[in-house]
Amino acid sequence: APAPAPSGCRSVGSPRALARRALVATAIDATVAADRIAIGFATGAREGRALEIEPSSLAIIASAKTTGTAIVRRVAPVLSSGEVVDVALNPDGATPFAAYPRVDGLRAAPLSSLRGSAIAFRRGGAIWLGAAGGDTAQRPYAPLVRVSEQGARVGVPSVAVSGDTVLVAWAERATATEPWCVRWRRWKPGLAPEATHTLALTANGGDAQAMSPSIAGLGDGRALLAWTEGLAASHRVRAIAIDESDALIGAPMTLSPDGVNAGQGQIAITPDGRGLVAYFAQRRGEFEVHGAAVVCTP
Repeated sequence: APAPAPSGCRSVGSPRALARRALVATAIDATVAADRIAIGFATGAREGRALEIEPSSLAIIASAKTTGTAIVRRVAPVLSSGEVVDVALNPDGATPFAAYPRVDGLRAAPLSSLRGSAIAFRRGGAIWLGAAGGDTAQRPYAPLVRVSEQGARVGVPSVAVSGDTVLVAWAERATATEPWCVRWRRWKPGLAPEATHTLALTANGGDAQAMSPSIAGLGDGRALLAWTEGLAASHRVRAIAIDESDALIGAPMTLSPDGVNAGQGQIAITPDGRGLVAYFAQRRGEFEVHGAAVVCTP
């Protein structure tokens, strides 16, 4: 009998604007809690906003905003009980790895087969990956591992968990004059990382440069990978599903409209496969937050 077709993802409906004002220098963050999704982003140098969004229709269910005294670096959406969403500016990034100097781009994802979180960050021009949890969230499960090439230039990582596997994606280039490419690796705490995979844009009809990846687990080792593609002032957001052996499933989805300079997509997927990719879109010289609905086969 023929093997069953791999389970992938598809876009649903048309993208829509979620917020008319955003600072592109501060990335979009997302939170998923059961069947609820929220995104957070900066609307000013010292202010942030969070939106709870219904993933199928992209309708805004609830919103919150706050201001602070420090310059905003990150805006974390917080989902509380009931239809309540909150927002935190510059959330505490304390981890057992915070003692390492010059750590930035810290990202975390909850482990599914172990208690605790997988943690990825940038340090010393490299992407590092680790996991902590158990009896205390401050205890590392295994030594840190470097997943990017020695001496390469790297962007901020994105980390996800699918089944018992941690996946990390990042943008990398060998020199300042070469185009960015998107790479990803798999890792299980305590073991060596698996092989590095590079997104082949030419084979998928894309442009020569890809950056700002976001990755989300779909279960059973599968994942959805989104990235920003194209040249300056004409970027677009694309995505594709990856199976448990790191093969691409189907053709890439283009999630931003033609003629719109868009980028820095952030994926949020519920356990039942409904979700969205939120991204920045430029309009009359300013940036907005747009979203595209996606459905992934469980």
